[in-house]
Amino acid sequence: MNQSNATNGQFEQVQALVETEAVASSDDAADDPAIWLNVKEPQNSRILGTDKKLGLAVYDIEGR
Repeated sequence: MNQSNATNGQFEQVQALVETEAVASSDDAADDPAIWLNVKEPQNSRILGTDKKLGLAVYDIEGR
């Protein structure tokens, strides 16, 4: 999202390229609330996910 869109209330839509692995719990238990981007070494970026019934999960940028 660029600054001009953020300040006027508009958001850019993005398309997912990968999906994180399934969590151990069933039903609607998974969320991916944050992505930490390592600008200098993108391969070391991380996706922070939750299993609502079991806790926090950390995935690599490919969702593993």
